[in-house]
Amino acid sequence: MSPPQVRKRRRDGRAVVCAEETGRQCPLQPHKGLAEGNALDLKEASPLEDFDLAIQGTDRYDDTKASDVVGSTAGLPRQSGDVA
Repeated sequence: MSPPQVRKRRRDGRAVVCAEETGRQCPLQPHKGLAEGNALDLKEASPLEDFDLAIQGTDRYDDTKASDVVGSTAGLPRQSGDVA
């Protein structure tokens, strides 16, 4: 079986990355509520971006067991005055 094809599209300055052959994605964030919000954003964008996935955000590693793809972030968000 070949690996899933990944497509990356830019829309409104944000990159939307989704694996076309995955059935479930689970963004993982250490801060409670943040991953759920990110997952909701992806769910609402799915008709516009033309993908159909089950997406559930979580802050618990146990919730990622059945996932095909797990996204985990590292680092701190930028603060006012930070230079890229």
